[in-house]
Amino acid sequence: MGIVFYPTYFAWFDHATHRLFASSGRTLLERLKDDGISVPIVECGARFRAPVFADDELEVVSSVEDVDARSFRMDHRVERSGELVASGFEKRVAARVFEDGRLK
Repeated sequence: MGIVFYPTYFAWFDHATHRLFASSGRTLLERLKDDGISVPIVECGARFRAPVFADDELEVVSSVEDVDARSFRMDHRVERSGELVASGFEKRVAARVFEDGRLK
């Protein structure tokens, strides 16, 4: 059909989260390396309001919401020429990564 496949939105949301953290001075990968802390996604969702095509110029606007001691929510808006075409969220938790790969 020529429209963007829905999992692509989740890749955009994840990329936007990484870019937002990087703009604060340290990337998520640097935080993992330096502090042993990761922020895995435990819940996510999206709402698609209009079709998006591969050659559309889009803007993803992201914000951090609902911050508490162990988790936060990322809200994302996908806009085309100022029109909201999709929205989504990621709930992430702070997790310590151990050398054997376990998370706590």
